Amino acid sequence: MGSNLQNSTQRRKQNTTYSQHKNNAVQAVKGFAYRSEQSARQFFDRIWQKIQKILTPINFYLHHFTFGVFEKIRFPWLKVGIVAVLAFILLQKDLHFQIHMRAPLGNTEKAQKEQNGSTTEQLNITAPSLALLDAAKARLMANSLDQNETEAYIKRFGKVAITEQQKYNIPASVKMAMAILESEAGTSNYTKQTNNHFGHPLKGGQFNTAWENWRAHSQLLTADSSPYKALLRYGNDYKSWAKGLKDLGYSSIENYDELLVNLIEKYEMQRMDNMKG
Repeated sequence: MGSNLQNSTQRRKQNTTYSQHKNNAVQAVKGFAYRSEQSARQFFDRIWQKIQKILTPINFYLHHFTFGVFEKIRFPWLKVGIVAVLAFILLQKDLHFQIHMRAPLGNTEKAQKEQNGSTTEQLNITAPSLALLDAAKARLMANSLDQNETEAYIKRFGKVAITEQQKYNIPASVKMAMAILESEAGTSNYTKQTNNHFGHPLKGGQFNTAWENWRAHSQLLTADSSPYKALLRYGNDYKSWAKGLKDLGYSSIENYDELLVNLIEKYEMQRMDNMKG
């Protein structure tokens, strides 16, 4: 009898302990669920606040620029905002996925090197192409020069070219052809703004007068440290001067010498080489 009573008492204690543990577990689950709900609610509240910051100015400008035509129309901003956020996230993931898909798996450095190599090859291919474009542009420009404007330019700066030849021994025809080609017979906006008639190698310089520019160009070509000073040995041979300028890299235009000679002979500027100022 005493043994049965003792077992019954022990079972009641066990049941009580089990109930307490069960209640504690239930309370813990409820507390976790409540905290999770609160966290989720706070998370979505923060998202909604950010969405409202975006939508508020959009709503303002919509009504402002439409003069209130859509003022009575209510848009489902919440749905629109959620869709926009989801679209942004998906686009970001898709972009990230595409970037990784383009590179070999587990070999990012190799992919980067291959990309850099491809870029270098593109630059190497582009460089001569640009030179050809410059040459084509220069040829087109030389052929499209207005004859009246070119003749007026020669008349305007003829005495200057002859004076520079007498002082620095640079053929007047060569100086004139260089100026015409590089300034588009004085009509280019760059020349008008800077008084710079010689794009190479005085590009970027600005002068008070055109005469100062012509003198600076003569001094540059004949300076002791200038590679072009060696061309003085050609005297008035404008063809040798033109070829020498090209060979010494005066201009990046591939057929620069041909353009100079064509201009000189077209307008018979070689006659200036034997004139006096």
